[in-house]
Amino acid sequence: LRLRPADKRRLPGWNQIRYRLQGDQPGEGDERPTLYFSDDCPHVIRTLESLQRDELNREDADTDGEDHPPDAVRYGCMSRPRRRSDPEPKFTGPKAGTMDWLLSEAWKKRKAERSYDVGA
Repeated sequence: LRLRPADKRRLPGWNQIRYRLQGDQPGEGDERPTLYFSDDCPHVIRTLESLQRDELNREDADTDGEDHPPDAVRYGCMSRPRRRSDPEPKFTGPKAGTMDWLLSEAWKKRKAERSYDVGA
């Protein structure tokens, strides 16, 4: 096991814990969690269950309470962050005549020029 430095930002860390507790692909039938706690982690289980939200920032945890074990889990998750595999958002396309539209048209043209005919 190679040690890696953890990203110490708090909100992405709590999101990593949430994603892992919710499962890999919510809404697609495979909602098994990727983060488990055994009976050998009573302090993590106890403090994570009773963790309160911060009154000023609802996405963060209240640091006045006992939060050291959940912080350790957060650091562990952030040392190997995972992307959530949400379904791709549907692209409706940029509005015609805008800079985004011009760039997307240029991209389509360039992609068409670079496509290769793979035939026998």
